[in-house]
Amino acid sequence: MSHILLVDDNAIQAATRKAILTRAGRRVLIAERGSTALKMLADEEVATRIALIITDHLMPGMNGPEFVRRLRETMPDTPVVVLSGLPDAE
Repeated sequence: MSHILLVDDNAIQAATRKAILTRAGRRVLIAERGSTALKMLADEEVATRIALIITDHLMPGMNGPEFVRRLRETMPDTPVVVLSGLPDAE
């Protein structure tokens, strides 16, 4: 079964999104940073299960756009949604 990977350093927001998606019948994995998500996705068994990635825009270390740029090197076709509350987000 396919999964959604949530990448968010805010544990409360990640847990809320996971609960909503789980109630909608989706399987969800959470990574608290972009670097953690990339490590998870380096495992082919995990990567092949991911159908969608939802990432926060602003995170410590690697921000959402940088995470997506690095993700595209290995997973160019995986759909990604970048969430931001900023009106001028990249």
